[in-house]
Amino acid sequence: MFTALCAGTLERGADTAASMKARGYGIQKRSFAHSFKFRAWDGIFVAAFAVIFALVLIFSARGELSAAFYPVIKLENSVFPVGMFALLCVFPFILEVKESIKWKYCLAKM
Repeated sequence: MFTALCAGTLERGADTAASMKARGYGIQKRSFAHSFKFRAWDGIFVAAFAVIFALVLIFSARGELSAAFYPVIKLENSVFPVGMFALLCVFPFILEVKESIKWKYCLAKM
């Protein structure tokens, strides 16, 4: 068991060393990460996410966001609370798709 633990530790150390070498650690002077500014789009996104999250919490507290899945799918009351929950779940995906399209557009311009 001791030998297996030592081998695993040495292997992880070698992986870490290879990763640091691939990233250029110790070759040049230190560099710093680029700081990003908080833009209007970021504020709009955070505000929209906060509003949808608050609506989901309110619907959940009022008992309007309940569903039964056995033996059939049955949604209680209105579809609007479920739609807000679905939008809350899909919001990060929407942002990822937007960033992916933007990245591909930037690569196409090169």
